Amino acid sequence: MACHISVRDIDFHPSIEGVRIRVITDVPSHLWVRLSLKEPWVHSQPSLRRGVQFAEDVRFCFTQFEDNEQYESGDTMVHTWWKPNWPVCTTKWLYIWGSRSGEKCVSTTAPFSYHNDGESPVPTPHPSYLPLEGGFVSICNGTNDIYVDIDLSDIVPEDATGVLIHAGLNVDTNHLRWHVRPKGSTMGYVSKSRAKFGCNVYCHLPPDKIIQIRAQYPSGWFFNLMGTFGASCEFQDFGPDLTPPTPGWTTVDLSPYLPTPKPDLAFLYLGTNSLNLPYGVCAIGSSWGNLWYHMGQYATVKLIDGKFLCGWLAPATPAQFFTSLVGWTKSSVKAHIDGFDVTPPGYMTWTDTDVSHFGVDSRLSFFYIRDLYYTGQYIGWRMPAEPWAAYQKNSRQNWAAASPVDNNVQLLKSQPSQVFRHMAVLF
Repeated sequence: MACHISVRDIDFHPSIEGVRIRVITDVPSHLWVRLSLKEPWVHSQPSLRRGVQFAEDVRFCFTQFEDNEQYESGDTMVHTWWKPNWPVCTTKWLYIWGSRSGEKCVSTTAPFSYHNDGESPVPTPHPSYLPLEGGFVSICNGTNDIYVDIDLSDIVPEDATGVLIHAGLNVDTNHLRWHVRPKGSTMGYVSKSRAKFGCNVYCHLPPDKIIQIRAQYPSGWFFNLMGTFGASCEFQDFGPDLTPPTPGWTTVDLSPYLPTPKPDLAFLYLGTNSLNLPYGVCAIGSSWGNLWYHMGQYATVKLIDGKFLCGWLAPATPAQFFTSLVGWTKSSVKAHIDGFDVTPPGYMTWTDTDVSHFGVDSRLSFFYIRDLYYTGQYIGWRMPAEPWAAYQKNSRQNWAAASPVDNNVQLLKSQPSQVFRHMAVLF
């Protein structure tokens, strides 16, 4: 069957420096825009369409043109081009064509024309990760165990693909339910929290930029928006449950759910319906994989040819876990199977920590935090000079992310058994 693409919307942003073109399609695809300063040549020729003979079927031809690949990598549903060589008071003609999973599609659009009469600057592409100015914005403090819409359209950039949220609980109560999801999701698996817990959340942003938060009790929680992700990171609604059916470590292949080429880092949701179930994920070949207790949280894991390790231990059953792919990085990332030891030397003190192991000027650092002997002990991670200074209790393992300033983040530990590993960065 022939490959088809349907363009559902196209818009233009004019400026004195050029034009931004944005297209939305019905299916994930990879597009090119064919641009020309010359109006297309229109002519007629006989044709047969759906069994009907046409004596004069209209055709158009671009005689001088350039093809421009979309800014985003891989197959996407939102496609963007920035064309700086499009002066004010200049008209260009264009049409769109593309491919799906590497197969060139027969579909093309009708020819469009656009006259650049703008005076504002062209919006620059969203970087891989952009921390919020001022460090964070509080978006929710509890919902009384119902899903509440959180509209982020006035906060996040228009082309943001996902958000980083720090979620936590300030009260000494265990087994409270919570969940974050994009609006429109039917995912209803709700994790339970430990008293005074905290973790990072990675959430897909739908077109209307509305997410939903559910938290048992109307107060005592904090959900802080920390930053937004750009086109080098792609997020989705919760995928199918990938929890292995048998205990122990098992290789999980994400290839059916990933673009080509396969990304190096995956964002996973690890859900549990109890606080004391041994469970974990790690890179294949890593010496830092642990099946330790934890509450529901989100993890980042390095992929080896689209695969990673996931495991749990009896007497638990696979039905007590939910392992779901929520996103991946398509570029601008460096990751290591074991990472680098960045454990702070002191206790209960925010410590400046160098994170230039993968290179300088990274935008977001990812950590794996392990506690071999204690549960419910304090840990912390944050951007330096961030006004929000909360730290949280963990449950033997946690996956964290913080935005560096001058190649430093701030970390905090409370026990000698706690170890911090710097696992990956976004540039």
